[in-house]
Amino acid sequence: MKNNNILVDIGTNKFVLLCLMAGVALGNLLVINFFTSFGAFSYLKVTILLLLLCCGFFIALRPNVFVTTRTLLLIIIPVLGVAIPPKRLGFSAFDIILIAILLMLLHDLFWRKKTIKLIPDKLAFVFFISVLPAVFLGISPIDSAVSFFKILLCYVFFITIHAYLSEKDAFVNIVKYLAVALTLVSLAIFFERVTGINLSGASKNLNAFVEGANVYRYGGFFQDPQKAGQFLAVGGTFLILLICQNVPLGRKITRLVKFSLLVSCAALLLTVSKNSILSGFFFSLIGIFFFNRNNQLKKKLLFIVPLVLFVLVAFSGKITSNFFASSLGARMLRIEQSANIRLNLWRDNLNLFKAHTVKGIGPGNYQEFLMRTDPNLRAKKAVGGYVPGQPESGYLKILFETGILGLVGLIIFFLGNAAKMMRCFLYSFHGKSSGIVVSASFAMIVFALCYITLFTTSDSRNAVIFIIMYAVFSNAKCQKKSIS
Repeated sequence: MKNNNILVDIGTNKFVLLCLMAGVALGNLLVINFFTSFGAFSYLKVTILLLLLCCGFFIALRPNVFVTTRTLLLIIIPVLGVAIPPKRLGFSAFDIILIAILLMLLHDLFWRKKTIKLIPDKLAFVFFISVLPAVFLGISPIDSAVSFFKILLCYVFFITIHAYLSEKDAFVNIVKYLAVALTLVSLAIFFERVTGINLSGASKNLNAFVEGANVYRYGGFFQDPQKAGQFLAVGGTFLILLICQNVPLGRKITRLVKFSLLVSCAALLLTVSKNSILSGFFFSLIGIFFFNRNNQLKKKLLFIVPLVLFVLVAFSGKITSNFFASSLGARMLRIEQSANIRLNLWRDNLNLFKAHTVKGIGPGNYQEFLMRTDPNLRAKKAVGGYVPGQPESGYLKILFETGILGLVGLIIFFLGNAAKMMRCFLYSFHGKSSGIVVSASFAMIVFALCYITLFTTSDSRNAVIFIIMYAVFSNAKCQKKSIS
């Protein structure tokens, strides 16, 4: 009888997930087909009720509310970026779920006297604390406090995932949820490619125009294809390295991972995100050729690589012409010009913010600072115009908003983890390093490279995938138990 109940729970969970994803997709379709303006009738008014009902129903079915809420967060990764009203606060579904987790953790800490490791990683804690002074020294302490609270929620997610990785089968479950998320994100990109409908609920199909050539870029559940590209590049690199490192996942999960890689590699190309594509494919190839312990994969490469080279040589003319005519080819040909544009933008921003680089303008205040500097930008935003909220670089945003202390915290975080990674890679060549650590290291490097050209952690899904990678990387002692 007990086994039958377990099967019913599993079947119910899958049904709830299906309803959730279908509800989000149909909500977007309703808005796009029946309303001409996202501002006139928000996507959230169609889907948020169904989303909340599905989440509440899912949690109510399980006896352990904390575990269920944590699991729910991992299940709905593709739609964690859904904005929750009031929009001016900028809270997403990710923030709301983490507020619930934070309240449950506080309840357990003060009433049930349960202990939880609040500083599971010293480097992460130093980086987290280094942001705090800028909250009080910035130009708008209230807005900074709201932004810092969101950073706190990310830290809560980190300690939650770090602790979860110590549980039995936790790592395999996380891999499963990531593979499912990559698959759903990829399918949403394919859906947008066929129908032209962007499922983010923020805008319709994004279409960039580059010197007389239409460059179509698809994001699926992401409003910004660059952020979709980074999500796929980081997750894809991690899964590829897991396969190369022979990490035991089980037959079913391994098949799921391989299918996820198949669709996500194709979807990554459709995002036409140069940095994500180059970083993801380059470090995946390094992992395949230099960190590959999978004998079956090595045998397949001995056949596939010569075949691919032969096809490229035999059909070079046609392949080259088709590539140059594609959106990806048009973007790749513009790498030098794009780099010059960004360098000029960074130079202008450094000149604009140089008087505030010591104490910082406060977390989340980049856009507000620009509007105070140029009042015309505030008027532009009031009529729905675009005012940038980041300087086209995650690292510069951290510098401008958190000042020297934030930069020092970032440098300590970077150098400390770089040293750990170097030891990990050296040990890996002698077969002494964990394949899980190597896989997470490569994924974090891809994330770090993509972060150069865009502040991607403003999207909760990119924040989630980085935090998961870092929790896996920093929790090496618990990995044997988590995959047992």
